[in-house]
Formats: sequence, C-alpha cells, structure tokens
Amino acid sequence: MKRILTLLGCLLISQFLTAQDLTPQLKAKVQIARDYLKTKVLEWGIQPQEVAAWKVSNANTSKQSGVTHVYFTQTINGLEIYNAIVNVNITKEDKVLGFGNRSISNVGQKVLNNKQSLMDPSKAIELAAKQLGYPWNNQLKLNAASKGSNGAIVYDDAAISTEPIPVKQMYFPTADGKLRLCWDMSFAEKTGKEWWSLRVDAFTGAILNKTNWVKTCGFNHDEHNDQCIEKREFTNIHLNEPKLKTDQSIMAMSGTYRVYAFPFESNNFGSRTSLNPSDDSASPFGWHDTDGAVGAEYTITRGNNVYAQLDDDADNGTFGYSPDGGAGLTFDFPINFANAPSTYVDASITNLFYANNFIHDFTHRYGFDEGSGNFQANNYGNGGTGGDPVIADSQDASDVDNARFGTPAEGSSPRMSMYLFNGSPMRAGELDNLVISHEFGHGVSTRLTGGPANVECLDNDEQMGEGWSDWLGLMATMETGDQGTDVRGVGSYVFGLPITSTIRQTPYSTDMTVNPATYATAFSTVGPHELGYVWAGMLWDLSWALMDEYGQAAGFDIAMNMIIEGMKQQACSPGFVDGRDGILAADQALNGGANYCLIWKAFARRGLGVSADQGSTADRSDGIEAFDTPTSDYTLTSVPIAACYPNAAAAAAAAAMAVSTEGTPLGTVTINTLVVGTCNATVTVTATDECLNSRT
Repeated sequence: MKRILTLLGCLLISQFLTAQDLTPQLKAKVQIARDYLKTKVLEWGIQPQEVAAWKVSNANTSKQSGVTHVYFTQTINGLEIYNAIVNVNITKEDKVLGFGNRSISNVGQKVLNNKQSLMDPSKAIELAAKQLGYPWNNQLKLNAASKGSNGAIVYDDAAISTEPIPVKQMYFPTADGKLRLCWDMSFAEKTGKEWWSLRVDAFTGAILNKTNWVKTCGFNHDEHNDQCIEKREFTNIHLNEPKLKTDQSIMAMSGTYRVYAFPFESNNFGSRTSLNPSDDSASPFGWHDTDGAVGAEYTITRGNNVYAQLDDDADNGTFGYSPDGGAGLTFDFPINFANAPSTYVDASITNLFYANNFIHDFTHRYGFDEGSGNFQANNYGNGGTGGDPVIADSQDASDVDNARFGTPAEGSSPRMSMYLFNGSPMRAGELDNLVISHEFGHGVSTRLTGGPANVECLDNDEQMGEGWSDWLGLMATMETGDQGTDVRGVGSYVFGLPITSTIRQTPYSTDMTVNPATYATAFSTVGPHELGYVWAGMLWDLSWALMDEYGQAAGFDIAMNMIIEGMKQQACSPGFVDGRDGILAADQALNGGANYCLIWKAFARRGLGVSADQGSTADRSDGIEAFDTPTSDYTLTSVPIAACYPNAAAAAAAAAMAVSTEGTPLGTVTINTLVVGTCNATVTVTATDECLNSRT
C-alpha cells in the first residue's frame, strides 16, 4: 500500500505544475486572476495567502470575445476540494469582467481528523463496486503506464467498468459542514446507462456522493403533448452555412453522405440529400482524418470528431460495425421505412456520423472549440487536450425510447447512445437530428460550465442542462423564414407525432398563449427535463428578440455567440440567475453591452427580472420571480427652459438635452409641468430609459 500511495502523491504533485504548460499569455492572465481573488476572498471567509495554492484546472481564451476564462479549484493540504470551483473572466484589456464563486470558507477548521488507517485505493474501488451491486471478481489491475487527468492513478477492471478507473484523493464537503478525505473515482457501467462519478470515504469505503455523467433524455411517449397546429412549409436552407472546402486535395478527403441535411429534423421535414458538408475552420482535414495530413485515415464512419458504430449487442464497447464508404468516401445507402430499422443500419449510422460532425462544426463556429474542451481526437495545435472524439452508438440494444450522452473530463471520449423507439414499425433515434443535437448539447454545457476539466458543475437541482440542449436542437434546425411565434415541438419523429407535437410541457414559441412558462413554473417542476423546458423557453425568447432586432441571420449569430459564451462566464452549479448574468456578461464582452436592455426585457418577460432571486441553486423551489428591468443612474433635475417654445414637444426636446445622464441613454422625455408659450420657465422632467423604467 505504501508504494501505491507514494505513486499517487507524485502524480498529484506533477498535476499542480500544469500551469507551467500554459502559454506566457495565459500565465499572465492566471496571475491577474490570482491577484484579483486575493483582494476578494476575505469577504468569503478565506485568507488571501490560500489563493496561491489553488489549482488551475484550465485557462483558455475565447476567440469570439477575447475573454480569458481561468478556472481554479480550491485546495487544502495539497488536495482539491470537490466542486469548490472559482472562475475568473478577464478581458483583452486585462480587466476582470466577472467571476463565479463556489469556494468554501474557513476550510482549515472543517477538515475532519481521522485516526483510522487510510484505505488503499484498490480496496475503496472494491467496496464501491459492491455497494453499487457490481460483480467483484478481483480482476483489478493497476495501469502503471497510464496517468489520468488531475493527478489520478488508473486501474483497469473490465468486469465493472468499460473505461479505465481513475482514482485520486480529495476532500468532500458533507452536509454537516465538514470536509472528509475521500477517494474520487468513476465507473462506466457496462450498459452505458450510468457512468458513475464517486466520492468514497478514504477510511470506511462508504460512498459519500455519486453523480452520473450520463444525461438520460427519459423520452416517454405517454408524456408527450398532442397539441397539433397546421404544418409549416420548409425550405432546405440553413441560416449559417459552413465554410465549405475549396482546396482540391482537402476536398478529396471529404466524404459524400446521403442524409437528412440540417436544418431538417427528420423525414417529417424533407427528403434525404447527398452532400459534402464539412467545414474548413472546424474540420480542416475533413471528417475522416486523425493525423492532420492529407489523406483519410478511415473509410468507415470514423474520424477526428466522432466514431459512429452499431451497438446492437448492447456491449457499449468500441469497434462495432460501421459502414464503409470506400476509397471515394461515398456513404449512400437506402432506407425503406416499411421495414425494421435493422434493414437500414448503414443509412442510420451514416446519419448519426453526419449529424455529430455537423453539430461539432456548428458549435465550433460559435465558441465550443479546442481550447474550450470540444470533442476531437487531434486538436491540430489549436489548444486543449484532444484524444476525446465522440463515440456514437447506433441502435443501441440496451434500452428503448431513449437517448443518452455521457461526458467525462477533457481528454476522455464522451459516449452518445441512440436507441430504437417503439412503434409500428420501430424508429431509429439517430434519424432525428434535433434529438442528436440535444444529446450533443449535454456535452457542450457540461464542458463549458466550470471549464473542461470540471464535469461535475451541472449536478445541482437548479442546473439548466436540459434547457441548453433543447435550445441548441431548436437553433440547429431553424429554417430561414421561421418566426418566433411558430410552434416548435421536440421528439416528433421518434414517436411518429405531428411536427408541432412535443414531449415537453408545451411546444416552444415566443407566443405566451402557446408557452406560458415563467420562472415560477420551474419551482414546482419534477426532474431536469421539466425545469430545462422553462430555461429553453427563455433562451428561445432571447434568440428571437435578437433576430427581430438585427434580422434573422445576424441575430442568429449574435444569439449563438452570446449564449455559448455565457456558459463560459457563469459559475459552477448555476441557477437561472447565474445563467442570465452569464449572458449579460457575454454581451458585454462580445458587443460592448449593446443588447443590455434587450436581454433584460427578454428575461423579465418570463419572470427573471432584476428582483428575481434564485435562492440556493441546490433547491429549485426556493426562488422568487420578478418582472422588472433595471433602472439607470440618472441625475434628474428641474430643467430651466431658457427660451420660448411653441408647444410641449419642442420644450421636451430642449429638456432632454439638458438632463444629465449616466449609463443607458434616455429613451423618451415628457414634460409634467409646462405652460406653453411661457419663456424662461422651470419644468419637471420625467425620463424613461431604454429598459422602460420611469424616473422623475
């Protein structure tokens, strides 16, 4: 045991030196962040000198905003404290734009001193496996050649986990306010339904805490809403086409795929087309490359961003069957919906491969890129860790009427599981592009919130992961000419429903007679999907407010950039207020705050106004909704009218010029007291700012 624990200590020490691998520019930003925190932490019950020991889990600079996001993990005795994440956002001008604080005060007084012998990590794994009901065959082996992320040592045991089992020491904050020493580990359950992240007491072996990295959509046909509204007309024109390849040598590596091309959700919206769609900036060597040199490494549905395969034996492994496009990378396979999905496996896997790659390229364009922790085997020198393409399982036989996405920390591959859906005939989930986009969205929000090394930040009760996923699915399948008041459903194909039916509480629409949800709706919701529906409705309103303001194409880009950047800005374990404030900070970084009032109006309309209070983000039921927007810091005075004006409007214009303002410019000015025709009078002015707050 002594030898193993010594090895662990060495790995922990080496992990604390990762900041030395940062570029000089990022090192400078990290120091700015540390210096800033030293001025803040006394307010949090933390001594400034403690900040020097906090671990930098990640630092990256957003290409869209120029903001550098620095993520710290609080430590004590050289060990991390679970989910004690502090993130600092620093502008191009080296100013602190904002921060998120999930630190713990007075940690030195909270560490439990235990006189028992420290448990060997292999014994902790055994006890944890038995508590979870897994078979224990004593096959655990130390993978001495493998060092996991964050200083972990790694074990292998195929009987209990399809993935290696990384183990490290940390402190876990218990409900009684103490910090208990524990072993942190993860088990990827063999069916793929759970990927447990565990905190196991380092002295007793009891599981103190567990979270599931796999997000389960929990589709249930009995829960869908059958509201049916007249079918829309569709045109296959996406608002934001990818930057298509022009270099002939690169084009030769790009496949041709017969698929339901975005923005089509499925065959409910149009027919399959054959296209060559990869994006130069996001996938510079095509979708079948992994080495960054001209020439595809794979002719099957495998490449840098995703490996799509059949999992009809439910083994949740790799190297399942994948269709082969041949030397020409041509993936053109028939579908006959009168037959069982097993007869069109090639076509369904091709669509799964295409849709994952499309969403990879689509989100890359708006900020989910290599430095931010996206999913790629090779990051082509663009920052980040790499080594983590999506493993996408088609027609997974371990479940039905469902879809899942499991997201480990950067450097390990996430897994998407798509299942068959009951019906006559059965339907393959991988032919629904909105559902695939939704699942991929779980990976986006998990990697961006708290940074790509911290994938436990969306496990609190008020986290909005399902909301971001629905929103991303809706945006990726938006048609040119759509309107905010249109009725958008979710899950229509997989359940054979009319396109405006939905498995959510209502369809999505900016029309509040269709979707009446406000922040208070979230307080009584059950499960992550009902709560996520409320958040997605707010994001949908905001996106359409921007498109109404700037035009559909320009507003679409602004919304995508802003909401993805907002996830980077917000705190770990966010609630609705944190999410809203992250978006406001993102607008400041991206657009100089140009949409300040538009954002406030969109959120206030659904109860997330200035006076809204999320309470504890560990409890969705303790919030307070409010519909107010901000007031600006106006200096309103009695205004002398130094000339004669023929009418009230002319006097109001003169008064507006005389009012001293700070912050948001004046919107309208009215005169309360004025005798028209009187010269050199003093009048009282009421000013109304852009957020529609009246001040006198």
